[in-house]
Amino acid sequence: MANIKLNPVFEAFSKKVGDLVFYTRSGKTFARRKGERKDPATSEQLEIRSTFSELASDWSTINGPMHRCWNQWALKKKKRGHNAYIGENFSRQRNGEPVELFKPMGNLSIQNFSASPGASGEITCSFTPGQSEGSPRIYFFTKERIEGMSTGEIRMHDGGKTPQSPFTITGLAPGAEYAVYAVLTDGKYDEAVQVSASLSSVCASGA
Repeated sequence: MANIKLNPVFEAFSKKVGDLVFYTRSGKTFARRKGERKDPATSEQLEIRSTFSELASDWSTINGPMHRCWNQWALKKKKRGHNAYIGENFSRQRNGEPVELFKPMGNLSIQNFSASPGASGEITCSFTPGQSEGSPRIYFFTKERIEGMSTGEIRMHDGGKTPQSPFTITGLAPGAEYAVYAVLTDGKYDEAVQVSASLSSVCASGA
């Protein structure tokens, strides 16, 4: 570190020259070499970034009652819903497990949820609706898994009013593996006030 006297005119418009940075401390001007930003990009660091990215993408895509249920749950812990969702699911996502997509908000529930391959590009979901109120609907969500990790866009599938089991999800990539989620609501998704906890399964679509 060198003590340098700068021309006042020069000092007024420039603080950096090449790889040198000039700064003032206690009325004296000093120079130091500009530090380089270190980005190790190790496999672990890339894995952590990918985990955050996938969870943040799901959060911004689903919205609606998914945000409301997490915000309500997080309020009791003096957290924000977004942070609570990522914190609760970080290990699950990183370990290749289905995440907890919805916290329960109200008294709705689903039981005995399972998913099995159907025809080409289809997954058949079986379930037992538990306690319900209003005009219950069931929604399914799918997210493709590649090499055991959920990745890419999460998609919502409307299972309809007064849900009947089984329900077949169509339009999937034939033979691809998916994390499949089911949630019961007390009305149309964007208008729902109550939601069940989400149940999940891992299943390949029909080839």
